[in-house]
Amino acid sequence: MKVVILAGGKGTRLSEFTKLIPKPMLKIKNVPIIVRIINYYNKFGFDEFIIATGYKKNVIENFFKKNLKKLKIQIVDTGLNSMTGGRVKILKKYLNSTFLLTYGDGLSNVNIRELIRFHKKNKYFVTLTAVRPPARFGGLKLSGKRVKYFKEKSKLDEGWINGGFFVCSPKILKFIRGDDTFFEREPLEKLSKIKKLGAYMSYENIIVEKSDGIITVSLNRPDALNALNDQLMDELLLEVDNYEKDESLRCMILTGSEKAFAAGADFVMIGGMLAGHDECEGKVEDGFMKFYGMASESAMDKHGNHNSYRGTEGKTVVVKYRGKADDTVKDILSGIRSACTYVGANKLKTLSKCTTFVRVNNTHNKIFGEE
Repeated sequence: MKVVILAGGKGTRLSEFTKLIPKPMLKIKNVPIIVRIINYYNKFGFDEFIIATGYKKNVIENFFKKNLKKLKIQIVDTGLNSMTGGRVKILKKYLNSTFLLTYGDGLSNVNIRELIRFHKKNKYFVTLTAVRPPARFGGLKLSGKRVKYFKEKSKLDEGWINGGFFVCSPKILKFIRGDDTFFEREPLEKLSKIKKLGAYMSYENIIVEKSDGIITVSLNRPDALNALNDQLMDELLLEVDNYEKDESLRCMILTGSEKAFAAGADFVMIGGMLAGHDECEGKVEDGFMKFYGMASESAMDKHGNHNSYRGTEGKTVVVKYRGKADDTVKDILSGIRSACTYVGANKLKTLSKCTTFVRVNNTHNKIFGEE
């Protein structure tokens, strides 16, 4: 399967860096973005690439004359002013079968294998990768003129957007009028109306693979030993919900990537677990207490830690008042003891070695008939 990389744009939003070289040739840790993209696809076994050039095409041509010669890389001039759809249309003679498409300035950890499997199973003309962007604003819940609840920005509060990694049938070429067509507008809008545009959901903290009625979900925060945080839990719950709705799936396997299954709750979650207790010294009002992280806007306002170079993080929320923290701590310890008992771990450090989590659906026994 061929991989098409659109690399002909002028990169006007980065004009101070792209006066001499095209945006795909900008480097991240001394490696051009386009090389990182090619290497990522190559990890999944793809070795045939078509690069659609335009602006500063000679820079890209000269680079690949000397580099990555083991791969089949074909460079095609698609014009200086062609739009994304127009560039794909110009490549028509090279695209006789299903192909992969991406932009020359986008990096991701999307599972290309699963993206293709999803596309083939659903028989769409185009499948795009759906991702969730970071939210730009916090949310308010009002009671009259009083703020009853405030939640700082959360990635999952926003809708899904196009992540820029596509699987395409050659049939898409019929929906592109000419050089001035934006691939993301008219062609995809028409496909959505005829129900031939699919969306493969790609997550940041979990990896999802499906095969023969079995879905494997891998926690994917290797740098934190897959410790659980709010975002990972939100993504996991969303995929569990999708699993329960998919009747073709019979079993869910939950595992961890690389060294660990999960190192428990991320330490940053401890604050949320202990929020709302007397020890927080917050003001109790109508059975609720205000709680905020020390990197939040509220903390910076209170303690005067605002700096021009420092952005706000964390949350400011109103949580239910819980009294003394002793009972909550006992509940946490009780849960840890129960987990160790269930899996036969006599020490915390052996917990991850003793666990294999399998979720099985459709276990109702019908051999002896219905009751």
